[in-house]
Amino acid sequence: MSHIIASLLPIFIIIALGYAFTRAKFFSAEGVSALGKFVLHIALPALIFKTIAEKKIQEVFVPAYLFGYTAATIVCFIVAFVVARKLKQTRQGAAINAFGQTYSNSAFVGYPLLLGVIGANASVYFSLNSIIENVFLLPAFLIIAESENANSEARFSTRMRQIILSVLRKPLIIALIMGLFLSVVQWKLPTPIDKAVGLLAAAAAPVAIFAIGCGLSGIKLQGDMADIVQITAGKLLLLPLLVAFFIWLLGGNDEMIFAGALMGGISMANTVAIYAYQYGHPHRGAASMITTNVFSVFTLSAIFLIHQWLSTH
Repeated sequence: MSHIIASLLPIFIIIALGYAFTRAKFFSAEGVSALGKFVLHIALPALIFKTIAEKKIQEVFVPAYLFGYTAATIVCFIVAFVVARKLKQTRQGAAINAFGQTYSNSAFVGYPLLLGVIGANASVYFSLNSIIENVFLLPAFLIIAESENANSEARFSTRMRQIILSVLRKPLIIALIMGLFLSVVQWKLPTPIDKAVGLLAAAAAPVAIFAIGCGLSGIKLQGDMADIVQITAGKLLLLPLLVAFFIWLLGGNDEMIFAGALMGGISMANTVAIYAYQYGHPHRGAASMITTNVFSVFTLSAIFLIHQWLSTH
């Protein structure tokens, strides 16, 4: 139990500091936004690029984890979408619920937490999650959500092209592609550039954790409780169970199963709240941010305890 507390407590202390400093007006809304942009557009792309570029391609490509997590994401998304539709949600509303249940806060919570537990391999799993969440899950959600708004086939196809181009322009995806290229050809960066990239990559975890706390300040718990409960339960219970099962089914080792369950059992990404606001469900997205962050303390503790028990038996 002391190991669990030692792993989780520093994360939540830094989150609490971010929340407290923002509430005390040390950071403006613009400052919090700048922190988030630094993490998403600079530090994490540097981390992904460096992680992949420095490894051989077979070290980065972990089939059991990649395909297991993807399978779990698909099943969880479909279940969430069907349940939401049964509860009389529109296609867009159901897509938001499904997206909230499957899109983890891998960048701001998952990677820093996993880094503190398993060390350097955390960046490999984070890179794979970035592929699943940004190349597959986000476009799938947008296609479903936009299909309800499409007035014509021409407009829908135009929007799909925009979605694909938007994904390819993401710094995380660009860094992933560049890192894979250097990994395949086994090129090394000049030492000064490599050190600069390393410094930026090292900033990703602490700044990401602090930014989570900053972002929680000012969010209020409002919205339809049925949708909030569905998103929270699906995100923190169903997804990690499915991830652990599918990775185990595909022959993943204990570290892969633990990493997948942890990445699945963390809070919902703030990206979901942004799109929920865009599609007319602002309270659902913001409230689910609060509930998944608060209750993830219990699910993460359970994941740690189960992993610890299995490791000793």
